[in-house]
Amino acid sequence: GETPTPASQGQIPAWLEPEHLSERQADALERTSEVLLRFQAASSAPPPADPSTVDPQTARMLEMAGLAVPFLENTVAAMEKARESLSADAMDAAVEQETEAMRNLLRAIEHFSDLKNLIELTYGEQNTVLTLLDPERVDENPAAAEMGTEERAEEALKTVRRNVDRTARMQALIAEQRASAVPQAEHGGDEAKASAAQTFDAAEAHRKAAHEHLANLLTTLENISDARQVVGAESPLVLAGQAQAELEELRRIFYTIVEHLKELHRDQSETYDATGELQAKGDGERGEFLPPLAEAQERHAALADALANALEQQADAASASEDPQAAQEGEKFAAAAVEVRTALESLRAASRILSQAKEDAANMSVDLSPAAVEQPIGLQHIQAAIEILEPPQDQEQQENEDEQQDQEQQDKEQQEQEQQEQEQQEDISKQQAERRLQEIRDREAERQRDREEAQAEQGSGVDKDW
Repeated sequence: GETPTPASQGQIPAWLEPEHLSERQADALERTSEVLLRFQAASSAPPPADPSTVDPQTARMLEMAGLAVPFLENTVAAMEKARESLSADAMDAAVEQETEAMRNLLRAIEHFSDLKNLIELTYGEQNTVLTLLDPERVDENPAAAEMGTEERAEEALKTVRRNVDRTARMQALIAEQRASAVPQAEHGGDEAKASAAQTFDAAEAHRKAAHEHLANLLTTLENISDARQVVGAESPLVLAGQAQAELEELRRIFYTIVEHLKELHRDQSETYDATGELQAKGDGERGEFLPPLAEAQERHAALADALANALEQQADAASASEDPQAAQEGEKFAAAAVEVRTALESLRAASRILSQAKEDAANMSVDLSPAAVEQPIGLQHIQAAIEILEPPQDQEQQENEDEQQDQEQQDKEQQEQEQQEQEQQEDISKQQAERRLQEIRDREAERQRDREEAQAEQGSGVDKDW
């Protein structure tokens, strides 16, 4: 039969034993400590006599290193505690400390995020704030659903505090991008330069408004001692929603057209699903759900119109260029614009149907199935536009590269695990070989003693015959 493995016998594999995990934690601690020392040295170095000689990008990196230092210090402290807990076989405590280490490590890494990623991070966490503060949205956040009122209020406060800091840091990043983007736009003429400047003016205006709303929200939350006045209260929810709306506008500015189309496709798909679900309900159950559904469909149509206009503008600008590659890109923009315009017809038709149903629902039975017919037609044309701008082979290549990277990482981890197990087996084999060799030596020594004793007895028992 098969030899039972440790897993089949209910034993913990050697590489999951606390002693081994403690060694790996010590290794991670050592590497993180080295990074911390480098960041501390870089951020504490005296400034040059002439600041103008410092490259702006280098200065920015040094600034980010300094901002990351406190979080790396917290990371190192948590890792040290985790190592001690693992050595003491205190697994629950080790998990908490490692989670704290990861949380601080992510905060340190965050300081090196570019503008777009920082906006996405802030937007995502602000959505979390809304699910923490709004009892009606708590089901959207499984973690919040398990929290008590006080815990949700405390978590919302911490998250808002982080977002206040993030929106403040965005100001320098927006200015940095503006400084490089606006001069580059001069090649397209005064109109292109003015358009680029307006884009960054709008971005800074939305950032500033989001920061002000978040700062006011933070002050409100800090001044409320009773958590019951935080969760579900109108004032915090209004401020949180206003901040989210500004972040949404800021997010849209730095999205590419393809990213906007993908988001439109995702949101329209959700509205299509919601339309089907609402159609399955009885007339008496539809009333409260129809207004937000109709509003969502109207937003999708408005975004599709804006994207079609943007694509047409890019197509016109590219066609005016003498660069053959630009002209080829212009053809793609024009073809994508046609698809989005076609999609817009269906999205507007669905919007009219849902808006009329919203008006009629109070007095008569309404049929949403015509909207559910138009919506997938619109989705097909939006997908076609995406594939024109980002051909499937490009997407497939990117997916293959991602899969290859994931596989390489898995292979590396597997090799490390196998190497560790091999080293452990080699240690065991070496110990076994030494033990067996010693047993052989002991048996040989015992046989030698037996021979000597036998010879001695034989010699003493024979009489001399001379």
